Amino acid sequence: GHILVIDDEADIRESLEFLLTGEGFRIELASRAVEGLEKLARHEYDLVLLDLMMPDLSGIETLAEIRKKDTTTPVFLLTAYGSIEVAVEALKAGANDYFSKPWDNEKLLIEIERMIAQSRLLRENQELKRALRQRYS
Repeated sequence: GHILVIDDEADIRESLEFLLTGEGFRIELASRAVEGLEKLARHEYDLVLLDLMMPDLSGIETLAEIRKKDTTTPVFLLTAYGSIEVAVEALKAGANDYFSKPWDNEKLLIEIERMIAQSRLLRENQELKRALRQRYS
C-alpha cells in the first residue's frame, strides 16, 4: 500500500514512517496541509493519515478539500486532542477512522490493512461493473 502522512510534527512523521515502512508500506510525507493536498493532486494513495491540528489548515478543512476531489481514498485523522465531539465531527466530515495520539501501533496497523483491502475490493468491484456495462450495453 501507498500511504500519505500529513502532519506538522516531525517526530510523528518519522515515527509513522518507521512503523509503516517496517510493515512494507510505501510512505510519502507532508509537513503541511497544503503540501499534502499538492501531493494528492499528483499521485494516488491507498490511504491518508492526516493530523487534525496544523498551522496552515485544520485537519477538518484539509479533509473537506480532499473529499471535494476524492470521495474514495480512505482518510484516518490523528489528533492529540481526543474527544467524542472531535471524533464525531471528523467522521461527519468524511474521515474513515480516528486515532488519538499516542496511538496503539497494532490497532493502527490492523485498521490500515483492513481499510486498504476494503478500498481495493471496492475499486475492483467498480471496475468490473464498468467493464460489464461496456461489454454488454
